[in-house]
Amino acid sequence: MKRWFWQLIPWRFWPSTLVRRWIEKRAAGKVLGGPFAGMQYFANTTAQHALGVRALLGSYESELHDIVQQLINQEWDTIVDIGAAEGYYAVGFARACPKAKVIAFEGEEDARRVLSELAAQWRPGAVTD
Repeated sequence: MKRWFWQLIPWRFWPSTLVRRWIEKRAAGKVLGGPFAGMQYFANTTAQHALGVRALLGSYESELHDIVQQLINQEWDTIVDIGAAEGYYAVGFARACPKAKVIAFEGEEDARRVLSELAAQWRPGAVTD
């Protein structure tokens, strides 16, 4: 469709927005698939990261799912996530590897805040920065 057409329709009625909202409602803040399926992702955080629907569907970086699953299957004492962003992997590994201590580094202040909030929902003290 023409660009001017979409300027007439409010963004909340765009098909992509409607699909995103449907998926978010269906997921209810939990990752639906992939190695971190079942992980609480958005609930009670102050911001939703750009991963959005991809993370909720479990399709984010799907080419790494086999490798992530192999890492989960190993016994780890410590896991370090450098550039942890909002904590998708840090909290995912903390959830999947309950015996491991997860250390997450993130330089961006807003992302660190979201990471802390997400980590506190899962297992307080499991992820440190």
